[in-house]
Amino acid sequence: MGKLFLSVTGLIATFSGFIGINASTETKWNEFTAWQWIWISAFSLGFIISLIITVKDHIQNSPKKFKDPARINKYMFNLINGNGSSFIYTRDMSWLNDESRTMLLAKAKSGQLTICLPETSCGTKPELDTELAALKSSGAKIYKYNGSPTMRFTITNFENSSKKIAIGHTVNNVTEIVEYEIGTHACDLGVDLANILIHNGKPL
Repeated sequence: MGKLFLSVTGLIATFSGFIGINASTETKWNEFTAWQWIWISAFSLGFIISLIITVKDHIQNSPKKFKDPARINKYMFNLINGNGSSFIYTRDMSWLNDESRTMLLAKAKSGQLTICLPETSCGTKPELDTELAALKSSGAKIYKYNGSPTMRFTITNFENSSKKIAIGHTVNNVTEIVEYEIGTHACDLGVDLANILIHNGKPL
């Protein structure tokens, strides 16, 4: 929020300075030429566009916080659905519901689903084992690894150049998810980690 305040304040200060300079001239507003009005209009439009972009970027890059499991389920569905191949680094697929299950099965059948989860989660939860078996039989690539994740992440468009990663963790029953585009440190590191897990994990 502090960065947003500084960015917006800077834009307003620049705009105010521009208006102040024009207001301080001896020329009255109703005496401005057409070119002066075009210049003022263009600057004003640029200010509005910059302000919208600044606020939009802040909203997109701010962590998304969830307390309600149903909202997490909806977020995960919207994140994965229709966004190409997906790599899911999960603990137990706890966000899965009927809608997301149908969507993941469709992705698996089209060869666009890779899942990685702890080896300790496999064989201990009958419901999870059933879900994984159905996804695998539909074509999903599933890998086990020796460890227990403190964070989870999902990479969309995993096999093309428009990758995006969503990283989530839960503190005090609040799940916080942050998204990063390809080219950011977090996304590139996540892609490298995903490839390491694929090459070194145990296929289910």
